[in-house]
Order: sequence, then structure tokens, then C-alpha cells
Amino acid sequence: MHQSEQPDQAAFEELIEIERILLRRLALGDQSQQMADRLGMPDRTLAWHLKNMRRKLKARTNAHAVSIAVSNGLI
Repeated sequence: MHQSEQPDQAAFEELIEIERILLRRLALGDQSQQMADRLGMPDRTLAWHLKNMRRKLKARTNAHAVSIAVSNGLI
């Protein structure tokens, strides 16, 4: 990732609580269906939150989002 592509601190602050929870669940290895079941939310709602989380962190994939979060001390 190029320096200009790194999310800034404001990007981390933009994450809402559910997005932070999803990042932690992803880091623990949960799959989407597991998270949806555990959190009691429809698959489409989960997908929407994951998409927003990736956008805010400038991540291409969920794994990339976890990597960014870990390397920046978010989780």
C-alpha cells in the first residue's frame, strides 16, 4: 500500500461501533454467516456494514481491513 493510500486517523474515528465489532470478529476468523448469526442481523445488513468499513479504511478486502486495523493499533 502506498503512503497516500493509508487511511488517516479520521478514518478510524469514522468507524461506528458495529464496524469495530465486525473488524474484531474478522480478526478472530469469523465468516460472514457466523457474524450475521451471532449479531442477529440479516446478511444484507452485514454486507452493507462490511462494505462501509472497507471504504472507510481504504481496504480492498476484509482481510486487508483487518491488516490495516492491526498495523494501526485499532484492534
